Amino acid sequence: MSRNYSDNYNKEFVVSSQGQNPNQFQVKLPHNCVITPNTEIALTKGRFHLVDRKTIDNTNNTFVLLWGQYNMDITSTVGPGTEESKYLPPEVIQLKPGTWDLKDTGNFTAGLSTGLGFGNPNILNNLVDSLNEQSRYFCWQWGGEYTTNDEIAIFPYWANHSSGACDWINASFSEESVALTVTAAVPATSPETITISDVGDGASLAVTNSRAPFPYTMEALPNGNVVNPRELHKFTLPVTALPNVQKIFGGFITEQQITYRQNESYNSSKDWIGLDPDNLTDLNNATNNCIFGWEVRDDGLIGFFRREILEGGKPGDKIEEFITATVYDGSAEQRIGLRMIMSLNANVSEIKLGCSINGVSAGNFTLDAEVFKYSWRHAVCNASDVDLEFIGICESAFIKNRSDQSLGPIPQPTAAPGKENNIRVALVFAPMPVDSQIVIFPDVRVNQEFSSLTKQTNALTFLPPDANRVYNYINTVTADQANPDEINLNLNDVDHPDFHVCIENLPIENALCNGSFGQAQKRIYSQYNESGDLSETIEPFNLYYHKLAHKQPFVLDTLKIRITDNENRTSAEFAGTTILNIHIRSNPHRTYQSLIGTINDLAQRLDTIDNTEQIQQISNAVF
Repeated sequence: MSRNYSDNYNKEFVVSSQGQNPNQFQVKLPHNCVITPNTEIALTKGRFHLVDRKTIDNTNNTFVLLWGQYNMDITSTVGPGTEESKYLPPEVIQLKPGTWDLKDTGNFTAGLSTGLGFGNPNILNNLVDSLNEQSRYFCWQWGGEYTTNDEIAIFPYWANHSSGACDWINASFSEESVALTVTAAVPATSPETITISDVGDGASLAVTNSRAPFPYTMEALPNGNVVNPRELHKFTLPVTALPNVQKIFGGFITEQQITYRQNESYNSSKDWIGLDPDNLTDLNNATNNCIFGWEVRDDGLIGFFRREILEGGKPGDKIEEFITATVYDGSAEQRIGLRMIMSLNANVSEIKLGCSINGVSAGNFTLDAEVFKYSWRHAVCNASDVDLEFIGICESAFIKNRSDQSLGPIPQPTAAPGKENNIRVALVFAPMPVDSQIVIFPDVRVNQEFSSLTKQTNALTFLPPDANRVYNYINTVTADQANPDEINLNLNDVDHPDFHVCIENLPIENALCNGSFGQAQKRIYSQYNESGDLSETIEPFNLYYHKLAHKQPFVLDTLKIRITDNENRTSAEFAGTTILNIHIRSNPHRTYQSLIGTINDLAQRLDTIDNTEQIQQISNAVF
């Protein structure tokens, strides 16, 4: 049966992405539709939910993490609960670049690898991961959550960890490898340890591959745990008949004292061990250049010392020293330890590095802010016939991204008998002028040094709770997983890119072109964000119908819809459910024109045939 051109197709379909990706989905039509030539399509209405995103780059990625009062003047009462803490330098933190979701779309948490939403590209994960990855003070980790759809909250905590063998690497200059033997932990009996032995005619020179925790306190570990003793750095020198000690020493070194070797040859002014540059395997006159060191002296006495830290982390002269009366000659076991302790003293938070022999104190080094400007490693030199057994703590022993295994808040780890310190924290998002105030209990007046440090801050994606502040105060005394401190988000400062609606299984012939390439695109609608405030509804003022480019009828039973960006990539801007009204209709005028064109063409062909016959008859008559 022939089809009358006035028999027009005219249907509107409401399509929904429910249960599918709102940026790319497929819908089933209620019945098969025969789509004839001269059919056209338009988007008449729509509703979508935008994912509020922010692009982070060098214009908005920097903030300062202030730990305590640093070097600034106190402007409020100092007392119990408001003790000052000035030994931790502030840190500059930079958010990761890229485009990040601002709102919660599914109960997201951060800093908890087993939690819902871990690793999602939202601003909460960016903030928490940047803190955890960039802070030198890795003994404290960060976690957080979305408390509402558009508000986040974070908290610091003592990361769970254990003492053990640590990850030592060879630091010698000879061809012989360092002699390392790990003894596995015995459950409920003994911890993991490592034995560092002498090698041949040389020596075992070794440093840990990961950092030692600075700052730290031994109160962070539970007391009396036989498989996890409270040891930061302990070497045991055993009973032996012939120790043959040439050199035995160790301690803490700055990372620069070993990593400089990656770029240059041995330099005694930078290295952690002083050697003859012309004979790097001769240890007879080797010197212990550890910043915080211990050693078995030539007279057998065990001593501890502290060196000045020169620019770039280089070792300077000894500035403090404790020479004990303990002799190591192999006749008795000697346990040499370095332990770090935080404490409150007359309303001031202090941190000390304690030196001990067999658990008895030999003296303490009070640590200042200069110490914590550097990262630290364990180091040892063993040129003897003695097997040195080590147990300690380094970064690899900390369990990160597990806030559910917290050992307690910063001022009071769960193992501590009382509050260990009063280190409060502030996140500073914008520059602070000299003499401005920071409420951090006790409060401080910004000095020139800190003001200069904040000049590069620009992380205004975060909004402090007070319009008169450019920082968020974190109450480390109370902040934990159950009670994080809130940080508001600047939802007026979001990025809503342009988008295009395409029907991928229809013969639509449009194009996307730029200075680099051109490509076909099955686009039926475009929306551009000119003002920065993009509505979540589609209501075109003027409908534009796109003609389908097919010559023969075809059957349509599904619609495949894709939302794209300006480079024809599938968008990620929509969340929830996308709903679109799609109108498909036959164009009667085009059908009529096509029919008239066909009739005219047929008439022209008939005229041509008639003319041909007449010419043939005339030709026959002539001849």
